[in-house]
Amino acid sequence: MECAIFVSTALSPLVWLGRADPVATMEETRVEDPRQEARIAIFEAWKSEVGLGQKYQTSELIRLAQSWGQVEAGSVLSSGLLYPKIHAALLKVAEVKGQIDPTRLGNWLRDNNNAVVLDLKLTVDRSDKARPKWVIDHRTEPK
Repeated sequence: MECAIFVSTALSPLVWLGRADPVATMEETRVEDPRQEARIAIFEAWKSEVGLGQKYQTSELIRLAQSWGQVEAGSVLSSGLLYPKIHAALLKVAEVKGQIDPTRLGNWLRDNNNAVVLDLKLTVDRSDKARPKWVIDHRTEPK
């Protein structure tokens, strides 16, 4: 009901006056935000290739993203990256000379700690102060 009141009292008059639709403008801003695009790519890749709830140190995550092995391309086996989506996503935020840089990735993870994307949340386990472990899992708190 509150949404209908908003549409009738605020949104519809703005659009009628020829102003930009604020809801569409917000969505365009979200889509055009490269930081948000990077978060989405990493969260989706982590979910599909790495698995939710799995904790990794920065170095472990890099090692996983760079691991090679036999991959199936159609009906043919060939050598390639085992986790190409997470590799590509991490390269976007932490690339130095074609490699995933541990310092840059660590900084990105720190800067995005507690970020929520697609109902998934990045958090850190600091039970070992020297070696934090990062995890993406379903958000548990209410929206």
